[in-house]
Amino acid sequence: FMESIRYDYVSSCGDGVCDIRGGEGCGSCSSDCLLPTHCNIVLNDWTTGYYDQTVYGMVFDVTVGSRDLYFYDLGVVAIESTNAKVYLKIGSYTSSTNLLDWTEVFDGTITPSSYQATIDFSSSRFYAPAGSTVAFYISFGTGANFVFTDTDNFLNNSDVSVQSGTLTSQHSGDAGNDFPEFVASERYFMESIRYDYV
Repeated sequence: FMESIRYDYVSSCGDGVCDIRGGEGCGSCSSDCLLPTHCNIVLNDWTTGYYDQTVYGMVFDVTVGSRDLYFYDLGVVAIESTNAKVYLKIGSYTSSTNLLDWTEVFDGTITPSSYQATIDFSSSRFYAPAGSTVAFYISFGTGANFVFTDTDNFLNNSDVSVQSGTLTSQHSGDAGNDFPEFVASERYFMESIRYDYV
């Protein structure tokens, strides 16, 4: 006859082993997990961005390369402190505008310094299988705050490729479970996305 046992594995940050599957990563355990061995970043050098009173955020797709990833951090460009929400889902943002189909990974206040702010969701990082498309939706609580660009800033590397997206009006939730109205397409996310390797 067969017996089964349950083994509950507990990772131990600080033991010198980066246990990605156990919940550790560069965002949650920097003493064990190091860039670029266990994680990486895609970023661009921006010089000119735009903001508009009617723009509260944007949706865009990211194509994942040949490695499984955990997304855990966004660098954004913002004018002032505000509430921010971030949602992710597998598949293109065009496949569903119902936020019930998305995973909320961040809901909190961001405070930019020199127009740059970090949105850290390492405690609820998002799994992205190799070869998948992952949709990002970033929503700010105030208009004239989210900064974007209208030219391709080549935010890509061998792991991820960030596609052009669509700007949104209103804060997430102000339109119920659906996306707010789209304002303009063919716009580009600025700054950075961080991820762990699986």
